[in-house]
Amino acid sequence: MWVPNLRGYGQSSRPKGVEAYSLPKLIADVAGLIDAGANGRAVTLMAHDWGAIIAWAFAADKVRPLDKLVIMNVPHPARMAEGLN
Repeated sequence: MWVPNLRGYGQSSRPKGVEAYSLPKLIADVAGLIDAGANGRAVTLMAHDWGAIIAWAFAADKVRPLDKLVIMNVPHPARMAEGLN
């Protein structure tokens, strides 16, 4: 198990420019971590707060197979949209 920081958080790198933090780039970061560390093992993606938004998109787009998805502190995007209307 590993618990990485999102880019720009903690001791991680801090790319310049807003585009470096776009959802597709953040999703690609998650895919890269899974590619580097899963080695064919089951993948449980756990995410909290801003990371949960990335995880919802990652799972919905089926970027990589996930065995489990655990989201903390962020509702499902459809329910959130209903609540904002």
